[in-house]
Amino acid sequence: MKNGRLSYNKILVYFKAFPIYNKIISDHTNLSATKALLFGIVENVKKVTEKAIGKSEILFDQMLACTSDNITRTTSCTQSRAYSSQISTQSSCTYIDNVTTCVICHNNVRSVIYDCGHCVACKYCTKQIFFNIDEGPVAKIKEINFIGNKVFSESTLRSQMQLQTGGWLSWYSKDNLYSKQKLTADLETIRSYYLNRGYLEFVIESTQVSITPDKKDIYLTISVREGNKFTVKNISLAGELLGKEKEFQSLLTFKAGETFSSAKLAESTKAIAEKLGTYGYAFAVINPQPDIRRDLNEVDITLVVDAGRRVYVRKVEITGNSKTRDLVIRREMRQFESSWFDSDKIRISKERIGRTGYVKDTEITTADVPGSPDQVDVNVKVEEKPTGAITIGAGFSSTEKLVLSAGINQENAFGTGTSIGLNFSVGKINQAIALSQYDPYFTEDGISRYTDFFYRSNKPLYYVGDPDYQIKSFGSNLKFGVPYTEVDRVFFGSGIEIFDIYVTQNTPQPYQNYANAWGVAVPGRLQTYNIPATVGWARDGRDSALIPSKGSLQRLSAEVGTPLGNLTFYQLNAQYQQYHSFSKGNILSFNGEVGYGEAYGSKPY
Repeated sequence: MKNGRLSYNKILVYFKAFPIYNKIISDHTNLSATKALLFGIVENVKKVTEKAIGKSEILFDQMLACTSDNITRTTSCTQSRAYSSQISTQSSCTYIDNVTTCVICHNNVRSVIYDCGHCVACKYCTKQIFFNIDEGPVAKIKEINFIGNKVFSESTLRSQMQLQTGGWLSWYSKDNLYSKQKLTADLETIRSYYLNRGYLEFVIESTQVSITPDKKDIYLTISVREGNKFTVKNISLAGELLGKEKEFQSLLTFKAGETFSSAKLAESTKAIAEKLGTYGYAFAVINPQPDIRRDLNEVDITLVVDAGRRVYVRKVEITGNSKTRDLVIRREMRQFESSWFDSDKIRISKERIGRTGYVKDTEITTADVPGSPDQVDVNVKVEEKPTGAITIGAGFSSTEKLVLSAGINQENAFGTGTSIGLNFSVGKINQAIALSQYDPYFTEDGISRYTDFFYRSNKPLYYVGDPDYQIKSFGSNLKFGVPYTEVDRVFFGSGIEIFDIYVTQNTPQPYQNYANAWGVAVPGRLQTYNIPATVGWARDGRDSALIPSKGSLQRLSAEVGTPLGNLTFYQLNAQYQQYHSFSKGNILSFNGEVGYGEAYGSKPY
């Protein structure tokens, strides 16, 4: 079988999924009936290949049923089988009981079928059906035409589609290759484009896909009927309003007198359903009922509320966490067991799990409890991401020559949600090593703790006349974070850093003056202490820490060198990040940082 880019296993698995597969294997005595069944499967295999490459040509060569009177029947001989075109068949088959090689799977087997003196196939292969696939050249979209559009131009409608006629990036995006699934999605996008602009009766009348005789170019023709543009005259609520009609009215995203928009209508119905969900009505349904006045190009919309039954959560099931412990995911849940269902808490729980940093995707669904109409189970399915990293690096520069670096970091150590890291670098001028640990739940209430230990060495004057001038520093920091809302947290902490400054007679005078001003004389060196105090605030409203698509992150921090050390200073830092998703899955992000520092007391900073 020649299958080029399409996997044989994929076709075979797809083929075996059909109920008529077993019928073909068992009903081997009627060749014409078997062929008729096979042709149905061939059409379905053609659909599989169309999904992968745009088009295909599948040839079913021939099938031998072994039903002639002069055939010695055996268990393997009476099985249906098909061969590719290079295998010729005649009117008789002979059973041989010896060891030889199968021409299909190339295994040495006993009990084989010897066909017409040319080919040998084993028991297993005589039960298989083989397709010879000739994919042919890949056809590309040449033109996309619209018929019946008057309000919007063809270029405007084409810009809404995934399928395109090709551009300088088509070799990468493949947007000029025909796909039935993409065309279906594009038609729905065009339909939504009209419905969001008031064309309530817009219809796609037909879609024609044609291919040139050389099978290289595809032409798409889409026929539409736009209809008239409608304005919303009245909006009303009906059904089970639970005495909250004013609250539901405030959730509507469109008003009377505005142009009809299906997107705003969907947003309004979703907002009302979610609001009902916060009161425990997990299965609320909002049915929009439009009353169209074609003579006035107006529409009255009635939103019929079906609150359904109020339910509470029996249990929360967590799956997909093959590495992360159940407790680590469960502690981020704000929807608790044996409490009323709350869709707002479900949303917050999903966002909190996404912000952990070690979960790639989260899906939360509800399921009815058999025999208990007032109960549901909440199923949380997570997709974990790799959280460990081992880095090894080497570099060369004209100043430091060879520089080596390595590190090991794990954001979810042993599935506990704790982050640990060990990193170091070694060069002729700079050396550093750091060990850090972050526990987001140092206490059960969610107070976090950050700890680190470090050592650094630097020889800034190595190549300018004083290779013995050296600054060494080592120390540790301890910080705590206290949450006071779902997205806000305050930080405070302290640390100690000790600097050893080694000066010589060759050290430039400004460096000696700095060391004398800040340091304390110690035999062989000058020593400086820094004992800073840190306080900060952070608000993390992002939907994910890994790949955020909306929300913002804000941070403010202040660090003060206390009089307990030799360095007296203060510095302020601020950071702001904003994420916004727009059309076709693109994300716009903004990041801004600013800082300021100054000494206090008699010494400069």
